[in-house]
Amino acid sequence: LGKDHQVVLIHLGGSSGINAKAATQLEEIKRITENVSALIDSERMEPGEKLSVSREGFVTACEKASISCCVTERRAIENYLTEPAIKKIKGDKYRALNHFESLNDVSQPWGKEENWRIAKEMEKADWIFTDIGKFLATL
Repeated sequence: LGKDHQVVLIHLGGSSGINAKAATQLEEIKRITENVSALIDSERMEPGEKLSVSREGFVTACEKASISCCVTERRAIENYLTEPAIKKIKGDKYRALNHFESLNDVSQPWGKEENWRIAKEMEKADWIFTDIGKFLATL
């Protein structure tokens, strides 16, 4: 989406960093800049499912720190990756995930560290109407 030279991504360490105890770390990040936003995977297994207590705690910590937080509507970032982009990077044995399917449950999973390479192959139109695309457009 053309944001790679305007935005710095900081990995939160998955569930170990995405919880109510993140408030201190969030405040430390804000010492670098007040312009901080968070994007986290919902880890939902079905539409409309409530967030886990730890993820809800993280959202609350963001609210208290005045940090905009987007929780994905789908299970995770990899659930937004398109089949053509996945096949281009990984090959024909790989397929796109359903909206709430876990990457660990497919017969040919890829490493999460490869998501950025796959996402780079996607078109802007693949993102702009998604919750992630709308969130990133605000940054």
